[in-house]
Amino acid sequence: MVDKTSLGIDISSDKINLALLRQGKDGIKLLKSASGPLPDGAIVDGNIKEPVALAGAIKKLVSDNKMRAKKITISLLAKPFLAQVIDLPKRVPSNIGQYVHSEVKHCAVLPVKNLAFDYCGMALSGRLGNSRFFVVAAENEKVTLIARALSRVGLDLDAVEPAVVATTRALYAKKIAKKFDSNVLIAVVQNATVSFCVFRRQVFDFIRFKDLGQTLKPSGPAFERFIEQINAIIQFYDIDVTDSPGCWEIVAALDDSVESADKFGESLRTVFGGIDVHLSLPQTVCEDTDLIGSSKAENTSLAAVGLAMKMLKRPDADLQVNLLSQEAANVKSVKKLALLTANIAATVVIIMILSVGLLNLKAERVSDNVLSQQQKGPSRETQEMMKEQSIVSLQITDLSEKLQTINEILELNRISDWDKILEDIRHSTPKSICITRLLSQKGSTVTIEGQALSYEGINLFADTLTKSSYIDSTTLAGTGKNDVDGLIMYSISCSLAKETRLSDSSVQSASPKQKAPSRSRKGT
Repeated sequence: MVDKTSLGIDISSDKINLALLRQGKDGIKLLKSASGPLPDGAIVDGNIKEPVALAGAIKKLVSDNKMRAKKITISLLAKPFLAQVIDLPKRVPSNIGQYVHSEVKHCAVLPVKNLAFDYCGMALSGRLGNSRFFVVAAENEKVTLIARALSRVGLDLDAVEPAVVATTRALYAKKIAKKFDSNVLIAVVQNATVSFCVFRRQVFDFIRFKDLGQTLKPSGPAFERFIEQINAIIQFYDIDVTDSPGCWEIVAALDDSVESADKFGESLRTVFGGIDVHLSLPQTVCEDTDLIGSSKAENTSLAAVGLAMKMLKRPDADLQVNLLSQEAANVKSVKKLALLTANIAATVVIIMILSVGLLNLKAERVSDNVLSQQQKGPSRETQEMMKEQSIVSLQITDLSEKLQTINEILELNRISDWDKILEDIRHSTPKSICITRLLSQKGSTVTIEGQALSYEGINLFADTLTKSSYIDSTTLAGTGKNDVDGLIMYSISCSLAKETRLSDSSVQSASPKQKAPSRSRKGT
């Protein structure tokens, strides 16, 4: 099932851009768009330095413009990152994911460990299977940094992808689809950086990034470097790509940083006189995309529109990559479960209150009947009524006690931070540790029990837990070795921070598929 509303958040070096879309029976409509400045110092050298300030600015922009969406996608903001096309060898590996990961690890600009990467297959029309893959990778911590910050302000992400991918998605229906006899070169300009993409016979085929050193103008060194890159790409296809159509179209997607966009377009058409050149501007979003026209489309970010389109149903070929880790995506599920639990508890309380009220009403009616019968004299009916009154009174007492207990539990849970505490515990758990049970006692401690491969892993786990803002200290309550499989049983007692309150509850492993930590992963 596709959600009808989707929000795209594009973050450039100096601005936050939002686009809210709704999918209906007639197509996709742009409901609202907005933009705002970045907080000072939030972005430095293409990386997020102040995630809390950035998340706060995004939240305020969303709230001020009353944008509500079930799905949210944000542009990748991390340097360095990798985005390239990988050709599979003639002998196709049995595990393509492992092969792609191995290729990504050899990229010199990225760290060897802690990588977030995703890939999707590509194939030219008429060919079966995928012999080429588009892969995107970045440092995982940089990807999840903004996801965690946004989650804390109530905005849970569903996807993270490069802005250039979103831009091509937005342009696909009008500028790329059905171009079977030509190559379409998309140049996405964001300040001094340009992303060049080539679609050959409407299928993504090439990507390159170039830092021009300064913002683009209708003339000057940056413009000359821009032209050189386009000429180099066209020459490469004319010489090295044997089945290239030979016919070209150029689409330049410009942001607000480009000075004199009209003159820039004239200069570009003068240089490439025999090629169809089109400029895509923030003011022409509805003309360049298949969005239903909207009076609110002025100065809308094309990348933000493409990001919002990612979570909507599209008939076109698309680059399906998502750098958001499953760990970060699970935060949304945990919050939904907590909300569902709270709603169920509230429903139970309402039912209990109504039940007590009905029983009280019934008791009053029985008492009135008993009094009336007593005035008339004792009878068998009077005895039956008195017996019924006694039963109803017992039911009222029992329900009242249960209602009081539920109210006490709800009051204790009212400011519970279970989802955040569980998230911190999950982040702190080493790969050599398996958690089998969580137990909270009197809202002040949490006991963690499970199995481990080594004592070192248990000590590391206990030390890492103390870094959580919800845990003051940890104590290794006990350890013991399992003679059957040789694993070490452990119990860690965590003292919660004073401002954290929890109800008495026990959380057992819910999945029957959960196994003890594998010995082959020891030392990872």
